Amino acid sequence: MIPAERLSPPEDHGLLRFLTCGSVDDGKSTLIGRLLLDTRSILADTLHALESTSRRRGLEALDLSLLTDGLQAEREQGITIDVAHRYFSTGTRKYIIADAPGHEQYTRNMVTAASTAHLAVILVDARKGVVTQTRRHAYLAHLVGIRHLVLAVNKMDLVGWSEEVFRRISEEFVAVAAKLGIEDVRFIPLSALTGDGVVERGRNLGWWRGPTLLDILEGAPAAHTESREKLRFPVQWVCRPHGPQHHDFRGLAGRVESGEVAVGDEVQALPSGRATRVREIRLGEETLRRAVSEQSVMLVLEDDVDVSRGDILVAAGDAPPITRTLDPLPRPPVPGPPRHPRGEGAGRRDRLARGPGRAGAGPGGRAPDERHRAGLLPARRAHRRRPVRGEQGHRRLHRGGRGDQRHRRRRDDRMTARPELAALAEALEGKGPAEILAAAADRFPGKIAFATGFGAEGCAVLDVIARAGLRIEVFTLDTGYLFAETYALWARLEERYGIRIRGVKGDFPPPDPGGPPPWERDPDGCCEVRKVRPLRAELARLDAWVTAIRRDQTPDRAGARAIEWDRRFSLAKVNPLVAWTSADVWAHVRAFDVPTSPLHAQGYASIGCAPCTTPVRPGEDPRAGRWRGREKKECGLHARPSPGNPARGEPVEPRGSIPAIASDPHR
Repeated sequence: MIPAERLSPPEDHGLLRFLTCGSVDDGKSTLIGRLLLDTRSILADTLHALESTSRRRGLEALDLSLLTDGLQAEREQGITIDVAHRYFSTGTRKYIIADAPGHEQYTRNMVTAASTAHLAVILVDARKGVVTQTRRHAYLAHLVGIRHLVLAVNKMDLVGWSEEVFRRISEEFVAVAAKLGIEDVRFIPLSALTGDGVVERGRNLGWWRGPTLLDILEGAPAAHTESREKLRFPVQWVCRPHGPQHHDFRGLAGRVESGEVAVGDEVQALPSGRATRVREIRLGEETLRRAVSEQSVMLVLEDDVDVSRGDILVAAGDAPPITRTLDPLPRPPVPGPPRHPRGEGAGRRDRLARGPGRAGAGPGGRAPDERHRAGLLPARRAHRRRPVRGEQGHRRLHRGGRGDQRHRRRRDDRMTARPELAALAEALEGKGPAEILAAAADRFPGKIAFATGFGAEGCAVLDVIARAGLRIEVFTLDTGYLFAETYALWARLEERYGIRIRGVKGDFPPPDPGGPPPWERDPDGCCEVRKVRPLRAELARLDAWVTAIRRDQTPDRAGARAIEWDRRFSLAKVNPLVAWTSADVWAHVRAFDVPTSPLHAQGYASIGCAPCTTPVRPGEDPRAGRWRGREKKECGLHARPSPGNPARGEPVEPRGSIPAIASDPHR
């Protein structure tokens, strides 16, 4: 009979995410291929394809780097450009490997790989020793919070398996680690090409009595196990099914980034600060008592707390402090900090104050200004105009997936288009609405939409779009409190022009039947959840949005241009009616028999939500009918313009969400 202890499964050491980094041609991709090959993680057909490709290239040995270098440019040049992830497992642990590029120009890709890793394997070519990129990658790994480093001295076969070479390189890196404040570094000699020291000890390193690389990986601590972590649960989606079985269900989906949460725990929603308790934890059809780090679950709260996508749940009383200052990692000062010319980066939201210094290439390396251009991060204190929540030692609250990374790259691409937008605005100066809209639709195909509030100006813009046959999506913010006349006009415009006007609704809790209505209890909060957040989410997928603002509406809009950059939402703003007057709007309405709201004839100059909009008396400001009796006159959709010269292309933000227009005197 087999003993019971032999039937028990091996101990699971948890998931380990690690990356391989170092200078170019140090053998990172080959090392990963060797790990996959020697742990029998390569399928037979994949191995056969590698052998065929290696033979076609005239290679006698198997080219293991082809397992991770999947891009055509990578295979042609024999380098790594983009980050590649590979997965394998042993009997006791699962691994996710990130293969980072070694070229200096792709340093930012290395940071992307390091942002999710818990351990870094830094490779060093035994012939070259510690070079600039070795120091840079060690510093960046330490900067993003990786606590465990392994310095793998590769290509020992090319130096005759010399113990002296290995000792010299190890001592050199010990000095680098001490300078950067790195505490946990393991050293290992190996040859990824022959496999010595990777998974098996091999025959050529008889003088080495230490562990193999796989032994170090097997014994490394898993993430979230070295110390007690605080609960951080970023909300990624609010689940509100509308079926009869889940009529009142409201779940918050996300991933436990750190800490753990259990049923009955008191949690606090940020940034609102409202506290409640966890009533239920769901994982698909299963109900859990507890969720731990890196587990994706859905939380159901006991109270109807206003929580939206992007908010964070923390343990009650354990919220990160609010600060305007973000400090870099502490480290000893390095001589020769880079000069930051006066005026460079002026007007940025985050102001950088000179810090104690920065990590550099060291003696014989690059000059400070060259290190700055190469991508080394400055060790400076950042002062923000708006306070943020942060805490010392916490690596990250939320790591975006591929969709978030694509959105960030798309936003970077938008920023490069600002000079082009300024040139386009100059070319469109004096043009009519149809020409402006046609140019915008051609410039942003499939990524442009018109947000209408069903004022007379909005109806005029809609008429121009429909008559010109432009492919511009139309939507409106349906707060649930619009006038009955507005809903009727909505249906009439869809029927008249044969287009769909999509209603965008926010995710907000139902009103308290026993208390005051939300627009009286908290008018700013009511606008936030019903207008601002839905619009922000809608614009996040676009490259341009169309408004109906005019220069003659308010002094703030006097510098508006036909097309400009909206800094608040990071996309282009198109204003086809920018040069029109109120008389021009009504002339267009009468000439083309454009349907408009009957509320204009009743004295409503600006039409918004029914509870917060009243007619305007003669001589009053057009916005006087909004939130009458309160100081509030704006719903918050548009930011105040920043000081500057609007003629230079800076965005001039409109004051209100719904275009203000005087009533037609002829009606």
